[in-house]
Amino acid sequence: MNVFPDKVFYSFPLISFYMQLAPIALLIFGVALLAAGYFVRVKKRVAFIVGTSSPDIVDVDGLSGWTGNNLFVIGAVTLSAGIFMIAFPAASLPITAVWVVVVAIFIFRMLLKMKRYIKR
Repeated sequence: MNVFPDKVFYSFPLISFYMQLAPIALLIFGVALLAAGYFVRVKKRVAFIVGTSSPDIVDVDGLSGWTGNNLFVIGAVTLSAGIFMIAFPAASLPITAVWVVVVAIFIFRMLLKMKRYIKR
């Protein structure tokens, strides 16, 4: 009698479905972040940035440039994580772990440096 079956995790069809859906969700999310980065960086739509209002912004060009560039990088990392998860499905867990760490670092860095463009 085998106490530890070989395919415990993938024997549940719903979990297998979600594991196949994750790369597609990352691709869609990555494209959305790239589009948001474009609107903030190129079109100067700082209204997309939550927590900022027009009278509080000291330098609109600096804020849109900094935030837009970071959104571009986060979108590119997210898009590449989705592509790598499709190309290497066996390495989905390490890819996801690296993606979470990199995105968290960029978000934290972006939020800390955004303060110089907003008066408080």
